[in-house]
Amino acid sequence: MGTISQLREYVNLRSYGDREAAWDNHKASADRVAKLYQDYSDCDRDLRKSERISDCAGFLRFGWYHNPNTNKNEIHLVEAHYCHCRACSVCAWRRSLMLKAKFYMNMPEIIAQYPKVKFIFLTLTLRNCQLSEIRQTVNDMAKAWKRFFQRKQFKNDVLGFVRNLEITRGVNDTCHPHYHILIAVKQTYFKTGHYISKDMFAQLWKESLRLDYIPVVDVRTIRGAIDRSAVSELLKYSVKELDIGNDIWYKSLMDSLHHIRAISTSGILKDVVKTPKEETDDQLTFVGDSQDMTPLNRVVDYKWNKPIKRYRKV
Repeated sequence: MGTISQLREYVNLRSYGDREAAWDNHKASADRVAKLYQDYSDCDRDLRKSERISDCAGFLRFGWYHNPNTNKNEIHLVEAHYCHCRACSVCAWRRSLMLKAKFYMNMPEIIAQYPKVKFIFLTLTLRNCQLSEIRQTVNDMAKAWKRFFQRKQFKNDVLGFVRNLEITRGVNDTCHPHYHILIAVKQTYFKTGHYISKDMFAQLWKESLRLDYIPVVDVRTIRGAIDRSAVSELLKYSVKELDIGNDIWYKSLMDSLHHIRAISTSGILKDVVKTPKEETDDQLTFVGDSQDMTPLNRVVDYKWNKPIKRYRKV
Protein backbone atom coordinates (compact mmCIF):
# COMPACT_ATOMS: atom_id res chain seq x y z
CA MET A 1 0.00 0.00 0.00
CA GLY A 2 1.48 3.34 -1.05
CA THR A 3 1.99 6.23 1.35
CA ILE A 4 0.03 9.47 1.15
CA SER A 5 3.00 11.20 -0.44
CA GLN A 6 3.02 8.59 -3.23
CA LEU A 7 -0.57 9.29 -4.35
CA ARG A 8 -0.41 11.00 -7.73
CA GLU A 9 -3.09 13.63 -8.29
CA TYR A 10 -3.83 15.01 -11.76
CA VAL A 11 -5.02 18.44 -12.83
CA ASN A 12 -7.63 16.92 -15.16
CA LEU A 13 -9.94 14.27 -13.75
CA ARG A 14 -9.91 12.30 -17.02
CA SER A 15 -6.16 11.71 -16.66
CA TYR A 16 -6.77 8.96 -14.10
CA GLY A 17 -8.40 6.69 -16.70
CA ASP A 18 -11.54 5.85 -18.65
CA ARG A 19 -13.73 5.51 -15.53
CA GLU A 20 -12.97 9.09 -14.50
CA ALA A 21 -13.03 10.42 -18.09
CA ALA A 22 -16.68 9.33 -18.28
CA TRP A 23 -17.52 12.21 -15.96
CA ASP A 24 -16.43 14.75 -18.61
CA ASN A 25 -18.50 13.04 -21.29
CA HIS A 26 -21.71 12.78 -19.27
CA LYS A 27 -21.44 16.28 -17.81
CA ALA A 28 -20.88 17.79 -21.27
CA SER A 29 -23.97 15.91 -22.43
CA ALA A 30 -25.94 17.27 -19.46
CA ASP A 31 -24.90 20.80 -20.45
CA ARG A 32 -26.42 20.18 -23.89
CA VAL A 33 -29.65 19.06 -22.23
CA ALA A 34 -29.69 22.15 -20.01
CA LYS A 35 -29.31 24.32 -23.12
CA LEU A 36 -32.20 22.51 -24.82
CA TYR A 37 -34.48 23.27 -21.87
CA GLN A 38 -33.36 26.90 -22.00
CA ASP A 39 -33.64 27.33 -25.78
CA TYR A 40 -36.98 25.53 -26.11
CA SER A 41 -38.56 26.51 -22.80
CA ASP A 42 -42.36 26.54 -22.68
CA CYS A 43 -42.67 27.81 -19.13
CA ASP A 44 -40.75 28.85 -16.02
CA ARG A 45 -40.54 25.20 -14.98
CA ASP A 46 -38.39 24.46 -18.06
CA LEU A 47 -36.03 27.29 -17.16
CA ARG A 48 -35.76 26.03 -13.58
CA LYS A 49 -35.05 22.54 -14.86
CA SER A 50 -32.35 23.97 -17.15
CA GLU A 51 -30.68 25.60 -14.15
CA ARG A 52 -30.89 22.43 -12.07
CA ILE A 53 -29.35 20.29 -14.80
CA SER A 54 -26.66 22.90 -15.44
CA ASP A 55 -25.73 22.90 -11.73
CA CYS A 56 -25.82 19.10 -11.40
CA ALA A 57 -22.55 17.53 -10.20
CA GLY A 58 -20.62 20.76 -10.62
CA PHE A 59 -18.34 19.75 -7.73
CA LEU A 60 -16.98 16.25 -7.12
CA ARG A 61 -15.04 14.96 -4.14
CA PHE A 62 -13.09 11.73 -4.49
CA GLY A 63 -11.48 9.66 -1.77
CA TRP A 64 -8.34 7.62 -2.17
CA TYR A 65 -8.71 3.86 -1.63
CA HIS A 66 -6.38 0.89 -1.75
CA ASN A 67 -7.64 -1.88 -4.02
CA PRO A 68 -6.50 -5.26 -2.61
CA ASN A 69 -7.32 -7.03 -5.89
CA THR A 70 -4.87 -4.96 -7.93
CA ASN A 71 -2.65 -3.80 -5.04
CA LYS A 72 -3.03 -0.27 -6.38
CA ASN A 73 -4.42 2.98 -5.02
CA GLU A 74 -7.47 4.48 -6.75
CA ILE A 75 -9.82 7.42 -6.39
CA HIS A 76 -13.56 6.82 -5.93
CA LEU A 77 -16.39 9.31 -5.61
CA VAL A 78 -17.42 10.17 -2.05
CA GLU A 79 -19.44 13.38 -2.49
CA ALA A 80 -21.54 14.97 -5.23
CA HIS A 81 -24.86 16.74 -5.50
CA TYR A 82 -27.33 15.93 -8.27
CA CYS A 83 -30.40 17.49 -9.86
CA HIS A 84 -32.30 14.13 -9.98
CA CYS A 85 -33.96 15.15 -13.26
CA ARG A 86 -34.93 12.30 -15.55
CA ALA A 87 -33.59 14.22 -18.56
CA CYS A 88 -30.14 14.79 -17.00
CA SER A 89 -27.37 12.70 -18.58
CA VAL A 90 -25.28 12.62 -15.40
CA CYS A 91 -28.19 11.40 -13.26
CA ALA A 92 -29.23 8.83 -15.87
CA TRP A 93 -25.67 7.45 -15.96
CA ARG A 94 -25.30 7.33 -12.17
CA ARG A 95 -28.80 5.81 -11.84
CA SER A 96 -27.82 3.04 -14.25
CA LEU A 97 -24.67 2.33 -12.21
CA MET A 98 -26.74 2.29 -9.02
CA LEU A 99 -29.22 -0.21 -10.45
CA LYS A 100 -26.44 -2.48 -11.70
CA ALA A 101 -24.77 -2.39 -8.28
CA LYS A 102 -28.05 -3.34 -6.59
CA PHE A 103 -28.58 -6.12 -9.12
CA TYR A 104 -25.15 -7.66 -8.50
CA MET A 105 -25.59 -7.31 -4.74
CA ASN A 106 -29.02 -8.98 -4.61
CA MET A 107 -28.74 -11.71 -7.25
CA PRO A 108 -26.56 -14.15 -5.24
CA GLU A 109 -29.23 -14.36 -2.51
CA ILE A 110 -31.97 -14.98 -5.09
CA ILE A 111 -29.96 -17.74 -6.77
CA ALA A 112 -29.22 -19.27 -3.38
CA GLN A 113 -32.96 -19.38 -2.63
CA TYR A 114 -33.81 -20.73 -6.08
CA PRO A 115 -30.75 -22.78 -7.13
CA LYS A 116 -32.52 -24.33 -10.14
CA VAL A 117 -33.66 -21.02 -11.62
CA LYS A 118 -32.77 -20.32 -15.25
CA PHE A 119 -32.79 -17.03 -17.15
CA ILE A 120 -33.73 -15.86 -20.61
CA PHE A 121 -33.15 -12.41 -22.10
CA LEU A 122 -35.99 -11.13 -24.25
CA THR A 123 -36.23 -8.03 -26.44
CA LEU A 124 -39.67 -6.97 -27.69
CA THR A 125 -40.03 -4.28 -30.34
CA LEU A 126 -42.60 -2.72 -32.62
CA ARG A 127 -42.47 -0.37 -35.57
CA ASN A 128 -41.35 3.21 -35.10
CA CYS A 129 -43.92 5.81 -34.15
CA GLN A 130 -44.06 9.58 -34.42
CA LEU A 131 -42.82 11.63 -31.49
CA SER A 132 -46.35 12.93 -30.98
CA GLU A 133 -47.52 9.32 -30.53
CA ILE A 134 -44.84 8.10 -28.14
CA ARG A 135 -46.73 8.51 -24.86
CA GLN A 136 -49.76 6.61 -26.15
CA THR A 137 -47.51 3.97 -27.73
CA VAL A 138 -45.61 3.38 -24.47
CA ASN A 139 -48.89 3.13 -22.54
CA ASP A 140 -50.16 0.63 -25.12
CA MET A 141 -46.96 -1.39 -24.69
CA ALA A 142 -47.46 -1.54 -20.92
CA LYS A 143 -51.02 -2.81 -21.36
CA ALA A 144 -49.85 -5.31 -23.98
CA TRP A 145 -47.15 -6.59 -21.62
CA LYS A 146 -49.80 -7.37 -19.00
CA ARG A 147 -51.75 -9.37 -21.56
CA PHE A 148 -48.55 -11.02 -22.77
CA PHE A 149 -47.51 -12.01 -19.25
CA GLN A 150 -50.88 -13.59 -18.54
CA ARG A 151 -50.74 -15.95 -21.52
CA LYS A 152 -50.76 -19.55 -20.33
CA GLN A 153 -47.86 -20.39 -22.67
CA PHE A 154 -45.76 -17.95 -20.70
CA LYS A 155 -47.20 -17.57 -17.23
CA ASN A 156 -46.90 -21.10 -15.82
CA ASP A 157 -43.12 -21.39 -16.07
CA VAL A 158 -42.12 -17.82 -15.16
CA LEU A 159 -40.81 -16.98 -11.68
CA GLY A 160 -40.28 -13.26 -12.21
CA PHE A 161 -38.86 -10.58 -14.48
CA VAL A 162 -37.07 -7.24 -14.76
CA ARG A 163 -38.33 -5.16 -17.69
CA ASN A 164 -36.81 -1.91 -18.91
CA LEU A 165 -38.03 0.51 -21.56
CA GLU A 166 -35.58 1.95 -24.08
CA ILE A 167 -36.38 4.49 -26.78
CA THR A 168 -34.00 5.23 -29.64
CA ARG A 169 -34.15 7.97 -32.23
CA GLY A 170 -35.20 6.67 -35.63
CA VAL A 171 -35.19 7.93 -39.20
CA ASN A 172 -36.93 11.29 -39.69
CA ASP A 173 -36.96 11.82 -35.91
CA THR A 174 -39.33 8.95 -35.25
CA CYS A 175 -39.19 6.97 -32.00
CA HIS A 176 -38.29 3.31 -31.65
CA PRO A 177 -39.58 2.08 -28.26
CA HIS A 178 -38.72 -1.44 -27.14
CA TYR A 179 -38.45 -3.57 -24.03
CA HIS A 180 -35.41 -5.39 -22.68
CA ILE A 181 -36.52 -8.11 -20.25
CA LEU A 182 -34.66 -10.53 -18.02
CA ILE A 183 -36.98 -13.43 -17.19
CA ALA A 184 -36.44 -15.99 -14.45
CA VAL A 185 -37.96 -19.34 -15.43
CA LYS A 186 -38.39 -22.82 -13.99
CA GLN A 187 -36.45 -25.73 -15.44
CA THR A 188 -39.71 -27.02 -16.91
CA TYR A 189 -39.65 -24.08 -19.36
CA PHE A 190 -37.08 -25.92 -21.49
CA LYS A 191 -39.12 -29.13 -21.77
CA THR A 192 -41.16 -30.09 -24.81
CA GLY A 193 -44.54 -28.40 -24.74
CA HIS A 194 -43.29 -25.59 -22.50
CA TYR A 195 -40.47 -23.98 -24.46
CA ILE A 196 -41.40 -20.84 -26.41
CA SER A 197 -39.55 -20.32 -29.69
CA LYS A 198 -38.58 -16.95 -31.11
CA ASP A 199 -41.38 -17.20 -33.66
CA MET A 200 -43.91 -18.00 -30.94
CA PHE A 201 -42.71 -15.03 -28.86
CA ALA A 202 -43.23 -12.80 -31.90
CA GLN A 203 -46.74 -14.16 -32.43
CA LEU A 204 -47.67 -13.73 -28.76
CA TRP A 205 -46.33 -10.16 -28.73
CA LYS A 206 -48.25 -9.39 -31.93
CA GLU A 207 -51.48 -10.64 -30.39
CA SER A 208 -50.87 -8.84 -27.10
CA LEU A 209 -50.17 -5.54 -28.90
CA ARG A 210 -53.06 -6.22 -31.30
CA LEU A 211 -50.89 -5.50 -34.32
CA ASP A 212 -51.54 -6.36 -37.96
CA TYR A 213 -47.89 -7.36 -38.54
CA ILE A 214 -45.30 -9.65 -36.92
CA PRO A 215 -42.99 -7.53 -34.73
CA VAL A 216 -39.26 -8.13 -34.40
CA VAL A 217 -38.24 -9.95 -31.21
CA ASP A 218 -35.04 -11.49 -29.93
CA VAL A 219 -34.65 -14.16 -27.26
CA ARG A 220 -31.60 -15.92 -25.90
CA THR A 221 -30.95 -18.30 -23.06
CA ILE A 222 -28.40 -17.19 -20.48
CA ARG A 223 -26.28 -20.20 -19.62
CA GLY A 224 -24.49 -20.15 -16.29
CA ALA A 225 -23.96 -16.85 -14.50
CA ILE A 226 -25.71 -13.76 -15.82
CA ASP A 227 -23.05 -12.02 -17.89
CA ARG A 228 -22.32 -8.33 -17.51
CA SER A 229 -23.23 -7.55 -21.12
CA ALA A 230 -26.80 -8.72 -20.47
CA VAL A 231 -27.04 -6.65 -17.29
CA SER A 232 -25.65 -3.60 -19.09
CA GLU A 233 -28.21 -4.03 -21.86
CA LEU A 234 -31.01 -4.50 -19.35
CA LEU A 235 -30.23 -1.58 -17.03
CA LYS A 236 -28.82 1.03 -19.39
CA TYR A 237 -30.33 4.48 -19.87
CA SER A 238 -33.80 4.75 -21.38
CA VAL A 239 -32.49 7.12 -24.08
CA LYS A 240 -28.97 7.09 -25.56
CA GLU A 241 -26.93 10.26 -25.15
CA LEU A 242 -26.11 10.06 -28.86
CA ASP A 243 -29.81 10.69 -29.53
CA ILE A 244 -29.95 13.95 -27.59
CA GLY A 245 -28.86 16.16 -30.49
CA ASN A 246 -29.24 19.94 -30.56
CA ASP A 247 -32.91 20.22 -31.44
CA ILE A 248 -36.21 19.91 -29.61
CA TRP A 249 -36.61 16.13 -30.15
CA TYR A 250 -35.03 15.02 -26.86
CA LYS A 251 -36.83 17.61 -24.74
CA SER A 252 -40.16 16.72 -26.34
CA LEU A 253 -39.51 13.03 -25.69
CA MET A 254 -38.67 13.63 -22.02
CA ASP A 255 -41.76 15.79 -21.60
CA SER A 256 -43.89 13.02 -23.16
CA LEU A 257 -42.47 10.43 -20.76
CA HIS A 258 -43.27 12.47 -17.64
CA HIS A 259 -44.48 10.12 -14.87
CA ILE A 260 -44.06 7.03 -17.08
CA ARG A 261 -42.09 4.33 -15.29
CA ALA A 262 -39.27 2.77 -17.30
CA ILE A 263 -38.49 -0.23 -15.08
CA SER A 264 -40.94 -2.87 -13.91
CA THR A 265 -40.23 -5.99 -11.82
CA SER A 266 -42.16 -8.99 -10.50
CA GLY A 267 -41.94 -12.32 -8.72
CA ILE A 268 -38.58 -13.41 -7.32
CA LEU A 269 -36.93 -10.45 -9.09
CA LYS A 270 -39.35 -7.88 -7.66
CA ASP A 271 -36.81 -6.36 -5.27
CA VAL A 272 -33.59 -7.03 -7.19
CA VAL A 273 -33.21 -3.37 -8.19
CA LYS A 274 -35.57 -1.85 -5.63
CA THR A 275 -34.79 1.70 -4.54
CA PRO A 276 -36.56 4.08 -2.13
CA LYS A 277 -39.18 6.33 -3.70
CA GLU A 278 -37.11 9.44 -3.03
CA GLU A 279 -33.72 9.11 -4.72
CA THR A 280 -30.82 10.55 -2.70
CA ASP A 281 -27.42 11.96 -3.59
CA ASP A 282 -25.68 9.16 -1.69
CA GLN A 283 -27.48 6.51 -3.75
CA LEU A 284 -26.09 7.99 -6.96
CA THR A 285 -22.66 8.55 -5.40
CA PHE A 286 -21.92 5.19 -3.80
CA VAL A 287 -22.53 2.65 -6.55
CA GLY A 288 -20.49 -0.24 -5.16
CA ASP A 289 -17.21 0.45 -6.97
CA SER A 290 -15.22 1.05 -3.77
CA GLN A 291 -16.69 -1.86 -1.82
CA ASP A 292 -14.13 -3.99 0.05
CA MET A 293 -11.42 -1.36 -0.49
CA THR A 294 -9.39 0.31 2.24
CA PRO A 295 -9.89 4.11 2.56
CA LEU A 296 -6.63 6.06 2.76
CA ASN A 297 -8.14 9.12 4.50
CA ARG A 298 -7.27 11.56 1.76
CA VAL A 299 -9.60 13.39 -0.64
CA VAL A 300 -9.14 15.29 -3.89
CA ASP A 301 -11.69 17.75 -5.30
CA TYR A 302 -12.66 18.54 -8.88
CA LYS A 303 -14.86 21.28 -10.31
CA TRP A 304 -16.55 21.42 -13.71
CA ASN A 305 -15.00 23.92 -16.12
CA LYS A 306 -17.79 24.51 -18.63
CA PRO A 307 -15.81 26.42 -21.32
CA ILE A 308 -13.25 23.62 -21.75
CA LYS A 309 -15.68 20.80 -20.84
CA ARG A 310 -13.35 19.29 -18.26
CA TYR A 311 -13.36 18.56 -14.54
CA ARG A 312 -10.31 20.35 -13.11
CA LYS A 313 -8.62 19.93 -9.75
CA VAL A 314 -9.60 22.57 -7.21
